[in-house]
Amino acid sequence: MSKRIVTVFSIFCVLMCLLNIRVADLTSSPELKETAQNQRSYTLTAGKARGKIYDRKFTPLVGNTTKTFTAVLPQAETAAALLEEVDDSRRQELYQLLQGGTPFLTDLLPGEDYDLDGITSVEVPQRYSTGQLAAHVIGYVNSDGSGVTGIEKAYNDLLSSVGEQVEVHYSLDGLGRLLGEGSSAVTTTGDGNPGVVLTLDRELQSICETVGAQYIN
Repeated sequence: MSKRIVTVFSIFCVLMCLLNIRVADLTSSPELKETAQNQRSYTLTAGKARGKIYDRKFTPLVGNTTKTFTAVLPQAETAAALLEEVDDSRRQELYQLLQGGTPFLTDLLPGEDYDLDGITSVEVPQRYSTGQLAAHVIGYVNSDGSGVTGIEKAYNDLLSSVGEQVEVHYSLDGLGRLLGEGSSAVTTTGDGNPGVVLTLDRELQSICETVGAQYIN
């Protein structure tokens, strides 16, 4: 009986040694290292919001609206389905974006949730709204997000140093495919509340601009 136990134990030890050797071989193999290195993350910046501009009651005068965009991770499995969602006049534009191979943000697609891997709807803050109040006082920013006129220019350093950033994060394999469920996520970082407070009143400003539009040519 004791000899049998010794034999079984010896066989077990040999098997464990072989298993350890195999594990060591796998963890040191160039193929495994290359696969691990090829797994990567990608961050797509969907939008940036500067600091707020408030009226005297701390009611925001800018940044009150959002626009729905679609974040797309180009994949062969979903490209054909996405191209079917746009009309002929814009299909070529979407096709070129898909050919780029890297995640992108677009407003070419309808603002809705798609049951497709790598497709995410993102709410991006918009600086100005239609019929922006006190537009000449507030001013505007250029395509780089820098203030050009008005309060936007006068307090550009302050307003550009605060705000929020919306990002879409992807976890990808070596072929640029999502690693699995939960491999993409939308995050908002920063603080969108700091900003500049003006002496004007939003309600009074709205009344004045409405009356002015009616009686001043």
